[in-house]
Amino acid sequence: MKKNLYLLMCALVASAALAQDAENGIIYKGFVFTPGADIESIYDSNVSLQPNDEISDLSFYTKFGLGVSNQAEKVRMNANLWGALERYMDETDENHEDWGESLKFKMFDKDTVQVIVRESYEDIQSLDYSTGTIEPRRVTDAGFSGARQFTDKLDGDIGYSYQNTVYESPLNFDWYENSVNANALHDFTDKSRIGVLLDSGTQVSDGNREDGKYVTAMFGFNTRNTDKINLESGIGYMTHRSDNDISTLAYKLTGSWKTTEKVSLNANINSGIEPASQDPNNFNETVRGSLGATWNIVKEWSASLTGMYAQNDFTELIDRDGVLEKKKDDTYTGTFRVTYQPPVKALKIYFEQKYEDKDSTFDSNDYKQYMTKLGLSLVY
Repeated sequence: MKKNLYLLMCALVASAALAQDAENGIIYKGFVFTPGADIESIYDSNVSLQPNDEISDLSFYTKFGLGVSNQAEKVRMNANLWGALERYMDETDENHEDWGESLKFKMFDKDTVQVIVRESYEDIQSLDYSTGTIEPRRVTDAGFSGARQFTDKLDGDIGYSYQNTVYESPLNFDWYENSVNANALHDFTDKSRIGVLLDSGTQVSDGNREDGKYVTAMFGFNTRNTDKINLESGIGYMTHRSDNDISTLAYKLTGSWKTTEKVSLNANINSGIEPASQDPNNFNETVRGSLGATWNIVKEWSASLTGMYAQNDFTELIDRDGVLEKKKDDTYTGTFRVTYQPPVKALKIYFEQKYEDKDSTFDSNDYKQYMTKLGLSLVY
C-alpha cells in the first residue's frame, strides 16, 4: 500500500512539474487538488545528537503531498495527505518513513457565527523536545471551536482540544491531554481589542501516579484593522495540580510586522506544562519561541532568517546515583534559507543552513549540530 501511495504521489507531482503556469491546482467539480513535493539532499554533522563522538552523514529526503479544498456558501473544507522518506548513505539504521494527514471544516453564518472542526495525525521520527532526542512517535491533535459576534464590539468563542503522543520506545511514557477554553474580546480602540482568555485541562501520562490538572487565566490584547501589524497576545497566571502543586506565569504571543514592501518580521512564544516523557511522576515546564525575518530581495530571490528557543525544565528533582538534581534543558536553533523562484511557477529551489545547540544541566544531554540542505519544492 505504501508503494502504491508513493507511485500515486509521484504521478501527481510529475503533472505539477509539467504545468509551468499552474497557480491554483487542479479544479474538478468544485474541489481544488494541490499536489506537491520536496526533494532534499542533507548533510548532518551529528545524526544521532550525541554530546561526543558525533557521527556525520549525508541523507536524501523526499516528501510527497496532496491537498484538497472545497468552498461552498457556508462551509469550507481543507484536507492534506503526505508521506516522506529519508535514506542515509552510511547510517542506514536511521532510515525512516513518515506520513500524516489533516482535515479541517469551517462553517459560518453571515460572519456572526463560526464553527471549526479539525483533526490531524502524524507518524514521524524527528527531534522531540520533551525527550531531547530523535524519537519515533505518533501524534494526534483534534478539536472543535465555536465563535459568535454578540455585538458590533464584542465577540467570544469556546473550544475543546485533544492531544495524544504515543512513543515507539517502551522507555518513554505515552500521554494525552483534554482541554477546554473560553475567550471574550471587546474592541478597545479602532485598532485594538482587549479581553479575557481562559483555559483548563487534564493531562494523563503512563508514568504519573496523579493526573495533571491545570487552569490558566490571561488578559488578552489583539490588534485589528491594521495592514502592517498583526498581534495576538495574552499574559496571566497558571495553576497546575498533581502530586505537587505549581503556580507560574502564563503567556503567549503570535505576531507579524510588514516593515516594508520587501521585509517582514514574525514572532511566536508560548509557555506551558506537560508530562515528562522519560521520568516518572514528573512534569516539564515548557517555553517554545521563535523570531524570524523574510526579505524578498528581487522577484526571483528571497531570504529568511529564523531563531528558535525551546525550554524543558523538570518540575521535580531527579535522583542520580543518590543525588537529587534539577534537570533543565535549553535548545537554541538558528536557520538561514535562500530561495530561488525560476520562471517555472510550480518550482522553487532553496539552500538552507541550520545550527542547533542544546545546553542541559546533565552533560550527557548536550549536543551541537550543523545541517546543510539543498532542495527543490514542486507545488501545482
